[in-house]
Amino acid sequence: MKAIIFLFLSIISGFLFLSPWFLDISGLIPLVSLVPFLWAEDYFSSSNKHKYLKVFGCAFVCFMTISLSSTLWLTKLLTYWAIIYFVVNSLLYSTVCLLFSFIKSKLGKKLGYASFVIIFTAFEYIYYNMNIAFPTIIGGVSVFNGDAWNIQWYEYTGVLGGTVWVLTSNVLFFLLSKTIINKEPRKHIVKWGASAVAVAAIPALISLAMYKNYEEKAVCSAKTSIVQPNIDPYTVKFNTDRDSQLSKMIHMADIATDSTVDFIIFPETAIAGNIWENNIIENPMELKIHQDLITYHKNATCITGAEMMRYYIKGVDAEIPSSARLADGSDNIYYEMYNSALAISNSDVQVYKKGKLVLGTEYLPFMELSPDFATYIMSKFGHGNISYGKQKEPTVFNSNGFCYGTAICFESLFGEHCSKFSKLGAGALFVITNDGWWNGTIGPEQHKRFSQIRAVENRKDVVRCGNTGFSVFINQQGDIISQAPWWTECTLNGTVNFNYETTFYSKHGDWIGVLALMLCLAFPAVAVKKRFSKPAVKGKKKKK
Repeated sequence: MKAIIFLFLSIISGFLFLSPWFLDISGLIPLVSLVPFLWAEDYFSSSNKHKYLKVFGCAFVCFMTISLSSTLWLTKLLTYWAIIYFVVNSLLYSTVCLLFSFIKSKLGKKLGYASFVIIFTAFEYIYYNMNIAFPTIIGGVSVFNGDAWNIQWYEYTGVLGGTVWVLTSNVLFFLLSKTIINKEPRKHIVKWGASAVAVAAIPALISLAMYKNYEEKAVCSAKTSIVQPNIDPYTVKFNTDRDSQLSKMIHMADIATDSTVDFIIFPETAIAGNIWENNIIENPMELKIHQDLITYHKNATCITGAEMMRYYIKGVDAEIPSSARLADGSDNIYYEMYNSALAISNSDVQVYKKGKLVLGTEYLPFMELSPDFATYIMSKFGHGNISYGKQKEPTVFNSNGFCYGTAICFESLFGEHCSKFSKLGAGALFVITNDGWWNGTIGPEQHKRFSQIRAVENRKDVVRCGNTGFSVFINQQGDIISQAPWWTECTLNGTVNFNYETTFYSKHGDWIGVLALMLCLAFPAVAVKKRFSKPAVKGKKKKK
């Protein structure tokens, strides 16, 4: 009966951990959300039989609850891949908890609970850099409910700093609850109580002070117009004439802007039909934007998503990427597909190829090892039979004196990736996406919040353009200045402030993850030392 109760505690922790992410409640709840799970781990780790299996089981229950409660909407489109994600994600986090429990049993509780924070943070850093990453339940994200007042210090630490905050707070509140229940001396209760409250409150208070005193920085400003065409991706976008869809967006932009506009933003894959990168300036749809839009807005740059391709000729091109496929009926011509962003101006066309691809729909991690097998899996469980190419490192665009980065959809989930735009000189960040796939779920709202976090980390204005929403202007504090309604055809005009200063996080990325990874190496060393150190002999006095 007790085992069932403690398993139920794991479920409670799982639900509370990301509750601000999908419910309109306080972002401070995650600071105590894992206390029930830590009680469950404490109970199962003291079992006489199969204790590690029991710990692994209660951790799996906890993290499966987190996955299902916060991201069940993934099954609306990615049914098979969502199930794989839920299971694999839960298994990985459960393994981290198992390792923590093992260290605690071998090295003692102090090092054990320290390892919980360090190993968990190190794992999240590794996870961010894995090909299978879908980082929607990162600890530092859990405290953000859309109100940015408590995450202002992320400009120094990124979300992994939030992970350390959440985990440390939970450990201290658990130890406090344990001293109270065990009726330990008052001085112990005061010690753990003061520590827990300080760790939970001080970062929040510092963040609040930063929020109140921050002043928006602007070296220069740009008049910007977002076009939200609201084209249903299930029934219209990929099943009707692409040229007429582009004409619709150009017409919407013409009505909403004048000759003083600096940027006109179209959503992800606004230009469809596979533009060949090899001769991009001859593409009819690119020419259409030039002739029907840029001609009348001579100082404007149109940022748009585009489906692109590049061909390679064997024997001519020095290297053919592993994601390139042999063209039908040819023995020496290969082609590779990209999800791209274009910056189209009077002077040139700049291209950025999406670097962070969505597992299952755009990419398979074993593509490099076996392209044929990857193609088969994509055709059976994905949404196509081709794995996309990608750009290894991000690049920035330069237009009329403005330097900016353009993240494509899924990329906005990755803090260090987006920080590279700032490090390369971007003064603002544009995000283009298509969240129409998740209509009727909380998915688009969650995705939008990542853009708010990126604004704080880099202290950059963020302009987010979604096909069906949410299209927003976000300031450097992570606040939403204006927002277009969901699932509505409309335009949204605003001003973007360009700030070319780089934050500590922009310069150093996920340095906390690197530090945690290095600290992980200390645990085997301590274990070896403890294993071979001679125990003290009682009753023997040292010779003088």
